[in-house]
Amino acid sequence: AQLLTRAAAINGGKGLTGADQVAITAGAKAGSSSLGKITQLRAATESYENTMLQNISLAQKMMGGGAGQYGAPVLNRWSRYIKKDYQGDPQVAAFNTAVQTVKNEYAKIQSGSLGNVGVTDSARQEAESMLDPNLTPAQLQANFDYMVRETGNRTRALRAQEQALRSGLSGRTDLPNVPGVTEPQAQQAGQPVPS
Repeated sequence: AQLLTRAAAINGGKGLTGADQVAITAGAKAGSSSLGKITQLRAATESYENTMLQNISLAQKMMGGGAGQYGAPVLNRWSRYIKKDYQGDPQVAAFNTAVQTVKNEYAKIQSGSLGNVGVTDSARQEAESMLDPNLTPAQLQANFDYMVRETGNRTRALRAQEQALRSGLSGRTDLPNVPGVTEPQAQQAGQPVPS
């Protein structure tokens, strides 16, 4: 009881009513809840991004033997089909696996997955259409580059949102940056750093 009386006296001295204090408390709880959710989403997104970057690097290394070498996807489809299904070429199978992992991780990022819910059909379809393994190596590389830029944008936006929530809850604007994936990790995967 003494604590409540003291809190009321302090708040009254600041010109705050009981209703003001309830609103402040509710706002802090909502902000704290939002911060927890965005932190969880950022961590999951960074994990998916790292896996995607590593598998892009693998796919790039295998592109010479696993991707189609013709200038037209329709020809690549037949060439890869013969190499994989008739010749049993392990390079084509390994390349397909690396590309499929990239698709899966990209779809998780696009759908905002935390790993506890399935990826949306639209995110999966978008990833499938972007990375048809029958595309030419140049087409695949252009799509890899786009995916790296897009996921980097998403990760930076999540970090900025998390930073804003932290600052808002603490009332400080000089907090250190949120830890996370750094640009050099994109470079390690053989990707250009987004500008």
